[in-house]
Formats: sequence, structure tokens, C-alpha cells
Amino acid sequence: MVFHEASHTLIGPRRGPISEALVAAAAELGTTPHRDLWHVVLFYTTGMSVRNILKEELGVDYEPYIYSTGLFDRAWPELRDAVERYWTPYVEGQQGYEEAAGALLRALTQELDANRPVDGASARPTEHGDADRPDDHTPGAVAFGKEKLPRIDCLDTDLDL
Repeated sequence: MVFHEASHTLIGPRRGPISEALVAAAAELGTTPHRDLWHVVLFYTTGMSVRNILKEELGVDYEPYIYSTGLFDRAWPELRDAVERYWTPYVEGQQGYEEAAGALLRALTQELDANRPVDGASARPTEHGDADRPDDHTPGAVAFGKEKLPRIDCLDTDLDL
């Protein structure tokens, strides 16, 4: 959790290069990110980074907080598959965060479009009972900027224990 809190400098609700990349990717698709996506990405990135470093450097098995507490499945089950599939390449150093953000938002937007009511049908409640939540994907999002953000490789960190 200490690394999670420190990581808020990279990922916050409306600030930091990764959050800005998520918002920019969503804006390119004419949508906005899920209101908690930034926090899911933060939990996942920090947890998986710590897990990978502990395993590689010390041979220690570690289960990230987002899994060990059941947080993913309790709070954000609708985001889990897409985050695991499309954000992992960034966490593992296989692609930059802008590319991963684009892939993640494309996947989430496709899922959202597939679940939207057709021909004026009313929205159906989800199995998690959040039908009264506002639509987190409203059109017309404005990105915070389109300048190139620096690549931040969270796996190139020395671990001193």
C-alpha cells in the first residue's frame, strides 16, 4: 500500500501522465473513461510491479492487494478482464502506457457499446446493482492535452530491502 500511495504522483483522478493518457485515449474515441479506471489502473500497476520485482529479485511470491482482498471482484468486476488483458503489456515493459491506454479504452468502449440499450429500450441494471450510477462514458470528453508524455517504466526500479 505504501507504493500504491506514492504512485498517486503518476496516476491520479485528473492528473499524472497515465491518467492523462487514459483521458486522451477516451477523448479520441468520443467518450470518457470509467470514473474509477484511473484507480483500478493504479492498484493493478503498483501491485503487479511489486509482485514482479519481488519474484525476479528475491524469489518471493506476492499476491497484489487488488487480488488478495478481493477488491477487483468486489469493486470493479466490469473492468477486470480488460485491465488484465490490455494493461499488462505496459506493466511488463512490452509497450508504452499511451499504447496500452488506447488498447484498454478501445476494449472498454466496445464492451460498453455492446451493452447499450437498442431502440430506446431502458437500461437494465447490472448484476452488481449499479443501474442508478451515472453513465461514466458520456460523449464529448476533453483531453488535458495531446503533447507527448514521457515514458515511465515502473519496472526499471532498484529494490533495496
